[in-house]
Amino acid sequence: MDDRDNPADAGLPAFLTSPRRFIARYARRWRGHCLVLAVLVLGAASCAVAVQYGMKLLIDAMSAGAPDGGGVPVAVWRPLALFIALIGLESVLWRLTGWLGCRTTVGIGVDMRLDLFAHLSGLPMRYFTENLAGSLGQRITATAGNFGALCNTVIWRVAPPCVDFLGAVVVFSTIDWRMAAALAVFVTLVTTGLILFGQGGSRCTAPMPPARARWPAP
Repeated sequence: MDDRDNPADAGLPAFLTSPRRFIARYARRWRGHCLVLAVLVLGAASCAVAVQYGMKLLIDAMSAGAPDGGGVPVAVWRPLALFIALIGLESVLWRLTGWLGCRTTVGIGVDMRLDLFAHLSGLPMRYFTENLAGSLGQRITATAGNFGALCNTVIWRVAPPCVDFLGAVVVFSTIDWRMAAALAVFVTLVTTGLILFGQGGSRCTAPMPPARARWPAP
């Protein structure tokens, strides 16, 4: 089948030939926003880990005992200030992450729609007689929405647990390297099991091929 049989493949842009190139196109175009967004996510997740360590320092300072005159020990104020500062910084970074994430995903979604509609505008009319305009518009909108959902998943569900895991490994390694190794092995086994379980579930929920009618021939 040549390009005349499938007009949508005639003169197909390079960024539409694979999902990797499609995502890379907009990641490069919005690389400044994506870089700042990555820094904000890593900073906020790191602050969440550091808050736990700051609480440990605060508890250690409070357990050292009060001075003879009573009141709060002087050594407590510094860990307390660090603890409060980390909580405030984490909150600010997550708010900035949400704002910049929404701005970036909306902007990329607009660029996707414009590029895809520009590609469709160059196709012959025969293509639109075989494909409904409403269906094409819905697919373009769904593509932009799925990309935004992917970005939100990475920002809010993938990156923070990864940073938490690395932070826990670092903290445990300062205590005993065997604790860090045990944690790494456990998380690796659990993650592998979840991935295999998800792959098995996706195969079970895959759409079934259309059943063939077995009516007797007239």
